[in-house]
Amino acid sequence: MNEKNNQDVSFALELRNFLDRISSLEISLPLVLSTLLLSRRKSEDKHNKFIKDNLKKTKNEEGKEIYYIGELEKLITLENLRKNVKNSRTAYEIIFNNFLVSLVSQFDAFMGSLIKAIFYAKPEILNASEKSLTFSQLLNFSDLNETKEFIIEKEVESVLRNSHSDQIKWLSTRLNLPLTKDLKIWPQFIELTERRNLFVHCDSKVSSQYIQICKSHDYEFKEIPIIGKKININKDYFKNSYRCLFEFATKLVHVIWRKLIPDESDKAEMSLNDISYDLILQKEYDLAIEILIFATETIKDHSDEKIKLFMLINKAQAFKWKGDQEKCNEILNSVDWNAKCDVLQLGNFTLKNDLENSLKLMEKIGIKSDDINKAAYKEWPLFTDLRKEQKFIDTYEKIFNEKYEIIGEKEL
Repeated sequence: MNEKNNQDVSFALELRNFLDRISSLEISLPLVLSTLLLSRRKSEDKHNKFIKDNLKKTKNEEGKEIYYIGELEKLITLENLRKNVKNSRTAYEIIFNNFLVSLVSQFDAFMGSLIKAIFYAKPEILNASEKSLTFSQLLNFSDLNETKEFIIEKEVESVLRNSHSDQIKWLSTRLNLPLTKDLKIWPQFIELTERRNLFVHCDSKVSSQYIQICKSHDYEFKEIPIIGKKININKDYFKNSYRCLFEFATKLVHVIWRKLIPDESDKAEMSLNDISYDLILQKEYDLAIEILIFATETIKDHSDEKIKLFMLINKAQAFKWKGDQEKCNEILNSVDWNAKCDVLQLGNFTLKNDLENSLKLMEKIGIKSDDINKAAYKEWPLFTDLRKEQKFIDTYEKIFNEKYEIIGEKEL
């Protein structure tokens, strides 16, 4: 295997692949549920119509009314219709559980890719590996790179056989990083991964081990589940699980990335900005805020002040679109924007609904800015309120000498 390909591992790419996959699951679930619900209703309608058309009424010897279907052939049809109703109801009930299993499976695959990326970024971490090769195994490899790949695969497999908490503990120990310190979602992460284990191994039935592990990681049950009773999930639980894994994976990668490759801090900051902006586009404001608090407050050192300020603008607008203009203003007022570039000043004025100064800056920026162009005025959520103003449209048409037409949404 080519050495360059081995080492050309991107933390940003591994994270993006994972986030895209779990986002596809989060988007797909409502569509699948709609299809299953439609199927269930059709089955129920067919069943009910058949009974209405074929059920006969009579009286027994005691004079009580009874209902029956006399023909054997129709009884067989009725039984098949009942099975269809039962199957469609069961499918609807278990789809949530299956999607949660898929969600955690994607996280497991992500962890495997992340650990490989860590080994390639810091090969010396493998020195602590206890994996050994026999002479006959060595003879099967064509070069040293192939041997290294084999050892990495074995080490990854070994780590992934452990519980999710042990996997993170392994990472913390090897990298000398407190990966769960002040991580509020850690108990939630443990509970959802342990619930996944119930779905896969215990037919969804609560076990004493599940309760014990959750409690040992400070998970607070609203009500202690009954051992042996089935436990399922709903739309809200799945949505919260998706957000938990999204947040956890993002923070995990960026803490490790900055530790192992500090020279790439600028790339890491761009990655965080892109992720948070995509969340704003998707109207996932709470999740965007959590990521941006991490990006602008938890992370203290920034290689590029401009990127940090873009993230600050994005944090402010996430609060604004969530409906908290006061918090938006508080964030914006923490910076003296007068000394910043025009596009950042424009972001400040726009989010504060200062139409007059926003339009003045638009004209000052004109058509030659590297940070903002005509598409941005049409697409960025930043200008959502501004686009409702006729004066904004007039200013745009004056600057770019073309008719204003909306084309979609894009990135800040």
